[in-house]
Amino acid sequence: DVDRQTLVESFSGEKFYLVEVIAFILQYLKDRLVDELSRSFVSLKTTDFDWVITVPAIWDARGKRMMREAAYM
Repeated sequence: DVDRQTLVESFSGEKFYLVEVIAFILQYLKDRLVDELSRSFVSLKTTDFDWVITVPAIWDARGKRMMREAAYM
């Protein structure tokens, strides 16, 4: 079982809360998308989009809550 307090370890030995890792990944993907689109089109900002994250219906309430929390970090 994973929850908000679940710790994961990086290759370098640093420990992070899983929710932080998810937040880092979401931030990276968001920044990368905006950068790539800005190269092809006009300059864009993250506020130019309505962001939506979907999760599988099979996820339990804890998993959904953790994803929601990570998205707001």
